Amino acid sequence: MAEPSNSERFIFRLSLALVSLHVVDDNFLQPQPGTSAGDHVVSGLVPLALLAAGALVHHRLRAGARGALAMFLGLLALLSGMAEAGYYTMTVGPSGDDYTGLITIPAGLAMVLLGAIVLWTSRKRDGLVKRISRRTALGVLGLLLLYEVVSPIGLAYLATHTQSSTVPAAELGATHRDVAFKTSDGLRLVGW
Repeated sequence: MAEPSNSERFIFRLSLALVSLHVVDDNFLQPQPGTSAGDHVVSGLVPLALLAAGALVHHRLRAGARGALAMFLGLLALLSGMAEAGYYTMTVGPSGDDYTGLITIPAGLAMVLLGAIVLWTSRKRDGLVKRISRRTALGVLGLLLLYEVVSPIGLAYLATHTQSSTVPAAELGATHRDVAFKTSDGLRLVGW
């Protein structure tokens, strides 16, 4: 079993640290208005525990598993960064935890690229038929994993972490008036 290089360890751990920084910022330092850090204990500690577990086991894994782990975590980081911070940055401009969310995009991309490099450089050099069949099987397995695991997690994150950034125009055909008020915990609500 080949040990990961120092640069592989550094890139993987730095990327995980940047993603962890966003998890802490999003859940504990700057929770959404109307919520407190106490409301996010599970949604903050579970991802942090999984990221820490990934950092602890990474160097003990075989090259193929290291590459797959890096690609899996990188895709999740990309999805979370683009779904929340990317969305708000494009619609209303970045604020609050969007800045650390934007950092997860290059961190996720770095992990995906690292995983691809590790997988490519650690490939076995067997006979052509065996190599093609193994790569085809692994490709199909990767697509199934993407479809069955990464996509649902990404969609769940998108559904629970993004909300409409603007109030849509009132096109009811009836009279209406705009309203806005502030809740007792400081959340400003706007509608019509």
